[in-house]
Amino acid sequence: MTRLLIGATIVLLAVAPHEAPAALCVKKNGAVIVRPVCPKRTKVLPAEELLPNLPAAEPGPPGPKGDRGVRGAEGPKGDPGTPGATGPPGPATAAYGSHQKTRGTLQSPANWVQILDDSLGLPAGDYVVVAKAVAVNFYQPDFIRCRLRDLSSGQDYDLSTAFVGPGVSVVVPLAMIASVHVPDGTAIQLSTVCTHDTAFPSNYPLSAYIENGAILAIRTGPVQ
Repeated sequence: MTRLLIGATIVLLAVAPHEAPAALCVKKNGAVIVRPVCPKRTKVLPAEELLPNLPAAEPGPPGPKGDRGVRGAEGPKGDPGTPGATGPPGPATAAYGSHQKTRGTLQSPANWVQILDDSLGLPAGDYVVVAKAVAVNFYQPDFIRCRLRDLSSGQDYDLSTAFVGPGVSVVVPLAMIASVHVPDGTAIQLSTVCTHDTAFPSNYPLSAYIENGAILAIRTGPVQ
């Protein structure tokens, strides 16, 4: 049987499977013949010259799926991601303490201290605190100073001062405001602490005093 391939005239002789291997021999006219041994005036055609002229074979069926490979080493830790947006503020809560008094304790001697019973306990958190006290003095004018104080530590958060007495004003409100941070795991006890500068006679009971006071603490997020 002969078979012609594009680009060359190739003569292939069918060889039975049981016959001995044969050589591909090229004649001078370019014809290729199969012989056990190439005769004179021919040359052996190497397989690498023949294969490029043969038509491509049909792809075979896919092979079986291979086993799963060994897991590779863990890669390096990635960089931290970008922080997310700040969430909305939580709901505000408020705490309130008040004091009412009709007679004074800011009498003799000077710097007598009146601690109002408007004391307000605050747990850990951030607060905006507003306090007020009403100073009264019917005797001689004097400076009255009120502080917003943590009774547990002695820390003062704000101070308000007024000159109170006859000829000036016998009733003066004092206001205090502060941003208060209470660390985690702690608590504070806020109160209004008031003093005056001058010693009043001990026989004059209606000297300077704080008539009433109040503290309002509003819990917030961190105050900038």
